[in-house]
Amino acid sequence: MNILTVLKSSLDTLDIGIILTNQEGKILFFNDYLKKYLGIYSYEDLKINELFELFSEDSAVDPQVITGYPQARVEGLVYEKEPLVLNTNKNLTRIISLKSYKNNILFDNGISNLITIRDFEERAELEKMKVDFSSQTVHILRTPLTVIRNNLESILKSPDFLTLDAKSQKNLLEIKYGTQELLSLVQNLVTINEIENSKIELQVKETPIIGVVKTAISDLEEVKLKTNNQVIIIEPLYELPLVKIDTLKILSVIKSVVLNSLKHTLNGLIKVTLSKQNKYLSISIEDNGEGITASGLKFIFNKFYHSKKNALTMEEGLGIGLFYCKKIIEAHLGKIEVESEKDKGTKITILLPI
Repeated sequence: MNILTVLKSSLDTLDIGIILTNQEGKILFFNDYLKKYLGIYSYEDLKINELFELFSEDSAVDPQVITGYPQARVEGLVYEKEPLVLNTNKNLTRIISLKSYKNNILFDNGISNLITIRDFEERAELEKMKVDFSSQTVHILRTPLTVIRNNLESILKSPDFLTLDAKSQKNLLEIKYGTQELLSLVQNLVTINEIENSKIELQVKETPIIGVVKTAISDLEEVKLKTNNQVIIIEPLYELPLVKIDTLKILSVIKSVVLNSLKHTLNGLIKVTLSKQNKYLSISIEDNGEGITASGLKFIFNKFYHSKKNALTMEEGLGIGLFYCKKIIEAHLGKIEVESEKDKGTKITILLPI
């Protein structure tokens, strides 16, 4: 059984369009989704340039560019474009996202390119529905959680709390911790929605950064105990200036960075150093944990980058991710930098303008 036969059965089950071509530009395969989407059911004698001549009136799509020149041996993504308007001979307009890939193993088996076609409008609508659902869920959750938190704080501050037995006091404190974490997660979702919609709304005020740092570390006390790590704050001898920040968003960033250090360090030390560097206030979070490989550093701020997962990573997933941290810091006109070496630790520095 050759590789094309194996691929055909798998690719026919996908909900995106797939085209396989050979080095002469001849179409070897159309999956079922694409047949229905384009209304073309016979491709045996069709070449890739003929296909796009049918669908692109203004010849905006150059098949040679799409295929990275079909005779060339290249690895990976060779072409990407969205949105791309295809005008069919049935007077139908399709707005698509198109990508073309090459792979040396496929190339050696006579398959020059694997081309994917997605319905751009459909995908955009799904993304909008996802964001809308997430936004509605966040607002629905926030109100009852705030009520729970406020009533709990009232109970914990009342004289009656001290009359409870030790187990009841411990249970109420655990409920408070869980509620705080859920509210933190809800706030992170709000922030992520803002970033996804390119509408980061900052509510800035002059703030002493030390209080934000201490709150972030205090919120992660349980993770610190689980990992048996020590966290220390190093302040300068001079007084630090106030910074104009959105306190909740910067709190999320610092908490996320410290959480990453805790998750990837065991029985170690995390140092949070505060200082003034020219026109910036610097917050440096440095650990002596497992570190990041050189290849991993290239993608550390990518949206979907994840380092290897462990049990703690799966359990403590309240961080917003470095992609979102970078967006928040940049919205404050600041910078975030990473230094790391495998098995020697990681240092992340946040620079906020003074």
